[in-house]
Amino acid sequence: MARSWLQASLAVVVLAGAMSAIAALPDLIYSDGFEPVNYRFTDLDLRDPHVFVNALGCHDVTDTALVGFSVNGTLQTSIQTDGNGDGLYDLSYLQRLRTLDENEGAVGEADFVSANCSTTTGACAADGSMPVLSISTSHETGQCLSVVAGTTHPYSPAVTQPLGPCFATSPVSVTLNLAGIPVALHNASIGATYADPMHLSNGLLTGFISEADADNTVLPMTLPLVGGQTLSSLLAGGSGSCPAYSDKEVVGGVSGWQFYLNFNAARVNYSD
Repeated sequence: MARSWLQASLAVVVLAGAMSAIAALPDLIYSDGFEPVNYRFTDLDLRDPHVFVNALGCHDVTDTALVGFSVNGTLQTSIQTDGNGDGLYDLSYLQRLRTLDENEGAVGEADFVSANCSTTTGACAADGSMPVLSISTSHETGQCLSVVAGTTHPYSPAVTQPLGPCFATSPVSVTLNLAGIPVALHNASIGATYADPMHLSNGLLTGFISEADADNTVLPMTLPLVGGQTLSSLLAGGSGSCPAYSDKEVVGGVSGWQFYLNFNAARVNYSD
C-alpha cells in the first residue's frame, strides 16, 4: 500500500491524573505529506571509480586502509562519530522529500543538503549551506536508478541499485566531501528504496566529473597520503595515476568519470 508520512512529535499526555512524558518521535504519523520528510545518510560508500595511491606500489585505498587512511573508512568515521567533540556528527548529508508518496509516478520536491546533526538527540539543523533542489519521482516496482552502461569496473562490492518501491531525483549538480576530497558531480541523481517508515535502503548517488574538473581539483595538504595531488591522479586512467587500466569513460562527448556511491538513511527531525 502506498504511504506518505508527516514529521510529528508526541507531547506530554495526562492519564488517570498522572503525567507521562513521551519523547519526541519523528515521522511516525501517516498524513498527506505536505511537510518535508528528512533522511540523514547513516553511511556512504564509494563503489566506482576506486581511489589509488602510488606509495611503494599501487594501492587501492577505497576500502583497504594504507597508513590508517581509506576513503570509505574515513567517510564512515565522519558520518558516524564526533571527532572534534562539539556534539555534532562530523559529516551529515540529508535527503529531504516533500511529499513522500510511494504511488506509481508520484512527483514531489527533493532537497539534498548538508546539516548539523546532534550525536545525542539525532536531531538536525541547518548549517548555512544551500540545499540542492530537484524533483523526485516514485515507482512501486522496477528499478528507479541504475548504472550507465559501460561506466563501471567489476569492483567488489558492486554498485547497489534501488528497486521499487523507490524514488529517483532529476539530475542536478552537487559537490561532495569524500573523506576530505572535494568532488563536484554534474548530472547527479539520487535514488533509494522505501525500506520502512523510518529508513531508506539501497541508496544510490551517481554523477559525472569531467577529466578537466578532476585535473583542476587539488586535494588539501592536510589529507594523509593524497594531500596536494590532483583528483585525476588518484583515479584509474587519470594523468599520473598508477593502475594499468582505466576507469575513465566518455559521457555526452566529455571525458571523465561516472561516480557511484551507495548509502542508507534514517529519518530525523530537521529545523531550518
